[in-house]
Amino acid sequence: MAMYSAKDFIRVQIARRWYLDRNAIGRGAFTVSIHLLLTADGHVSEATILDNMSFSSNPAYRSAAISLRGAALMSSPLILPPGHYAELKDVVLTFSPKEVLQ
Repeated sequence: MAMYSAKDFIRVQIARRWYLDRNAIGRGAFTVSIHLLLTADGHVSEATILDNMSFSSNPAYRSAAISLRGAALMSSPLILPPGHYAELKDVVLTFSPKEVLQ
């Protein structure tokens, strides 16, 4: 039986809403990290894309990152696993377009 972390629980909820334009992201051979601040009831109070150098220089990364931020905001409020708010209130999650498209 596979065990999932609290971060995985949140990641899945966001990935379900992450729209990836295959043409815009190409092979998607990169990862996108997002910093989330969550309230105790699961609302996303802040969603910040990390890695500003790739954001400004790589159109495929920029497209995926903007879409990921939108997915995080649309997923709000997130369902938080009981007893895990302390580790999830200020969290960085990393997503791979390639994995999501599989």
